[in-house]
Amino acid sequence: MKTGDLYVGNVGQNDLEEVELVTSGSNHGWPIKEGTKFFNANGTNEGFACDPADGPFPCPVVGGSFVDPIAQYDTHHEGHAVIGGFVYRGSELIKKLEGRYIFGDFSIIFRFPIGPQDHGRLFHLKPGDDDLRKIEEFQIVPGNKLSMALLGWGQDAAGELYPMGNISGLPFFDEGVVLKIVPVVPAK
Repeated sequence: MKTGDLYVGNVGQNDLEEVELVTSGSNHGWPIKEGTKFFNANGTNEGFACDPADGPFPCPVVGGSFVDPIAQYDTHHEGHAVIGGFVYRGSELIKKLEGRYIFGDFSIIFRFPIGPQDHGRLFHLKPGDDDLRKIEEFQIVPGNKLSMALLGWGQDAAGELYPMGNISGLPFFDEGVVLKIVPVVPAK
């Protein structure tokens, strides 16, 4: 069922990657918020996400009506840059994914050129109305990793989804790869 919802993968400033559910006129707080936290630009030093209740360091609190993300994850431990995707409405009957937002992360480790351990990741949001929805990672067969930097997504006329990337992590050269999200075929 199509809903007209607008999902956005929002690359964080320093600490958190977010998925937003955008509505007309909503204020998601950039550049003073990062995810569900406030953002301390920290002068000429590296900025950071913070919560006024967390400790003695200065954490700006700005009044206003801000809309928090529907999902977020930590850049330092779980990825580098969110790569927004699509809500799955495919015709191949991947029932577990029907109506879920499918997205990913550029690379779990950030460096160029991308090496064998610097792979991107694929995620989907667990349905629900929680303040922050649970992010679930795809189990990829074979090898259980994407083995490339995720650079974008495509969707065909039948609603099937295609993660795209390459091993270099750069948006040029000629070694790009387009994959297709398909159901796992059980072993016999």
